[in-house]
Amino acid sequence: MPLVVVFVLLNGFKEELSTRAIFLKRFEPFIGARLANGATAFVFAASHVGVNYTPALLVFLGITFILALAWGYVMQKTDSIIGPALFHGAMDITIVLGIFSFL
Repeated sequence: MPLVVVFVLLNGFKEELSTRAIFLKRFEPFIGARLANGATAFVFAASHVGVNYTPALLVFLGITFILALAWGYVMQKTDSIIGPALFHGAMDITIVLGIFSFL
């Protein structure tokens, strides 16, 4: 279990750094905070199109998009990637434990 926690936290930080940290603040001056959050959430959700651990891909992408909007809002309000990365890691725990339960 400790390895799972380390994995999901590192994965959360990696994915948040590779999307939100790069795009969100760079888009804001050009299109505003709300549209920047929406565009970043779209990029984030689109990066999950290739997942193969769910048969309901469209539902998964919809949930991912909504969560990405929430995490973007948290980043905009706190001006930090730590909150979104921790929330992301917490959501990844449910996915990883689900995958492990079928092994």
